[in-house]
Parts: sequence; structure tokens; C-alpha cells
Amino acid sequence: MLVSCGSKTILQQTTGATEQQSKIIEEFIAPAGIKYDEINISNNPLIEGMDENWEAYDLTNKEGTAYLLIVKKFDKDFTALIDSDNRLLAGIIDNGVLPKMYELIETVGE
Repeated sequence: MLVSCGSKTILQQTTGATEQQSKIIEEFIAPAGIKYDEINISNNPLIEGMDENWEAYDLTNKEGTAYLLIVKKFDKDFTALIDSDNRLLAGIIDNGVLPKMYELIETVGE
């Protein structure tokens, strides 16, 4: 969902992505049926210990449902989309990108 503020989308304004980069990110988000009205730099505890080469953003809809968007820091390449239950909706992550997520998986699995 490309929400526009002026000539740049809210995704571009918040992440610093170019038009082409934001379109690629949106192509990953769209199949998950995510509609968002707000994007903010994430303070989600799940990103604790996240590799410094990645950035995290909270996508929030009008109902207050939040999703975690992970992109590469330098080229804004889409990495992953995670729902509020810490389920991976799209993309690929590993314990280097989000070590806290893997700690939670190991704890639940015990």
C-alpha cells in the first residue's frame, strides 16, 4: 500500500528508500495483504541484538495492528516481514539478523 505524502511515499520518507527500492519492498508486502497507515523506526524488543547492517520499521494499520519490516541498511533491500506474533510472513532471516527471534523459538520449542 503506497501511502503518499507529497511526491514521496511514507515508506520512502521513513526508510530513505528510493522509488524503485520502495516498489520492491511493497511487492513483498502486498501478497501478505498488509495495509498500513503509519511507518516508524521500530523499538520492538525482537530487534534487540539485530545485526547493524539491517534496520527495522513498524508498519501500523488504522486498527493498531503492527508488523515488523526488516530491510538492509545501505541498499534498503527487503529482508523480512514479521507479524505481531513473531511469525515470518515474507522473506528470510537468520540468527545473525534477529538473534532475539531465534532465542524465542528455542525457548518455545523446549
